[in-house]
Amino acid sequence: MREYFNYDAKTGLLYWAVSTGPRAKVGAQAGHKRKDGYIIIKLNNKYYMAHRLAWFLTYNDWPENEIDHINGDRSDNRVENLRDVPKSLNQRNSIRRRDNISGKVGVHKIMHKNASYWVASWFDNKVCQKWFNINKLGEEKALLSAVDYRKEKQRELGGFTERHGA
Repeated sequence: MREYFNYDAKTGLLYWAVSTGPRAKVGAQAGHKRKDGYIIIKLNNKYYMAHRLAWFLTYNDWPENEIDHINGDRSDNRVENLRDVPKSLNQRNSIRRRDNISGKVGVHKIMHKNASYWVASWFDNKVCQKWFNINKLGEEKALLSAVDYRKEKQRELGGFTERHGA
């Protein structure tokens, strides 16, 4: 890979070290941004994720796990923004889903017959754990209770970044 790419660790950009085709000229920025925000590079009819190439070019070894973009910007491939982590830790750096009505990651509402209640969920050793708030505290207190329980589990498990749930 070193013969094909130059990596600028400060900007996170990869540049072609050799000309491999009409679009891949020496010194030109390598790759393009996909719809999901990741930078992808085609070399010898194979696609490579730019963040994995950046990791390899920095540490001279392919990552063992997933590469997490700490700040959440999938196109920011500066080495200081990348970490090699298991999937479970990578997911702890996720933002809340657009359809989340609780406003917090890992807390959702379940409607059952004439009742509704809030559920706090998290993964522990690849197993989904859930805590159900079935008490009759009232809607707002029940939600806050579930959010507090989920935060307590976050502290116990560790590995969460500051942007988790933003």
